[in-house]
Amino acid sequence: MPILSQVTSLAQAREILGQDEWFGHFRQEHLDAFVGKGALRRLEPDEMFICSGDLVKSLGVVIEGTLHASRSNAAGKRHILGYFGPLQVVNFIPILDGQRCIHDISAHQ
Repeated sequence: MPILSQVTSLAQAREILGQDEWFGHFRQEHLDAFVGKGALRRLEPDEMFICSGDLVKSLGVVIEGTLHASRSNAAGKRHILGYFGPLQVVNFIPILDGQRCIHDISAHQ
């Protein structure tokens, strides 16, 4: 079943980010540059955003819906460790420390 989204353009995403408490403090030209380098991705439930061990090359910002961070054990059982909701940043720490992603991050059902 497809996820229906109200956000269909980077301009709409920029408007949402501009209303946020943290992103709203960005100067307009900086927010425009940040969003201008972005791309919208729509994920189906359980579709992977980034896998554990992947090299992190960009930040993600949840505009709508929820992502979850998880780890799988040797038997293949997945454990959900936490959630990212609207306006939360994904991949911030790996961008800062240059390390690979330590969790699987995917769309929550």
